[in-house]
Amino acid sequence: MSNQPIDAIRFGADIGLSAAGQIQLREYTTTIKTTSWSGGRPGLGTAVNQTIAVVGYSGVHAKIRQVSKQEVMLSGGTLKDQDVVLGPICLPYQTTFGVTGGMSPSLFSPAPNGANEMFINIQGVNMPTGGANFKKIYDETDKNAVYRVYLRSTANVGQQ
Repeated sequence: MSNQPIDAIRFGADIGLSAAGQIQLREYTTTIKTTSWSGGRPGLGTAVNQTIAVVGYSGVHAKIRQVSKQEVMLSGGTLKDQDVVLGPICLPYQTTFGVTGGMSPSLFSPAPNGANEMFINIQGVNMPTGGANFKKIYDETDKNAVYRVYLRSTANVGQQ
């Protein structure tokens, strides 16, 4: 984080994206749940769990929506009808007046050492108790200020 002019743009975008949540229009809560295994692969050794809430400015939940038919068609087979989009989420920023925020896209990509498991849990309206678990398909950055993460259901129900 470097106090560059883009940081002011990201800060403004974060405030704007949080407006809907400020008036209670965000119906879903999203968390990144990571489990790291000491034995070098999932299920082997001791598990260390980490949970990170996906939130924007002042703790407002990120937007969740189902992909559109146009996005499915234009994805060239990458997306399916039941996939969802998380975001836009602001990239990390630090303003000249000391405000920091945003979330790094790397939070959605665990270290590829074979000892990590990661899923995104979405809870809210019309979801099972404990939420539903999703895996990242891919993400995209928009004008170096915000990004979106495309998710697919794992068909596993989250645990409380």
